[in-house]
Amino acid sequence: MTDQDKDRNDTATTTPWMTVDEAVEYLSLTSKHALYRYVRTGYVPCCRLGRNMRFLKEDLDAALKPENDFTVSDVELSCVPQTL
Repeated sequence: MTDQDKDRNDTATTTPWMTVDEAVEYLSLTSKHALYRYVRTGYVPCCRLGRNMRFLKEDLDAALKPENDFTVSDVELSCVPQTL
């Protein structure tokens, strides 16, 4: 392995950005769809790169704080159309 390969590997493991799969695992969610609901309702911010989403670890940490107090059921309820 060359020095460039080592640097590339170090950068990949220390980046604060996470993919959808990594964020789902980090937040202990049951599916990608749950994470997409959190993004759509504003509980979790993301950065879009074309069709891909990336998440900052610090944003995910902030979403996990007790004062945010969200659950999957909260997000699912907010996605249900309200009838009059």
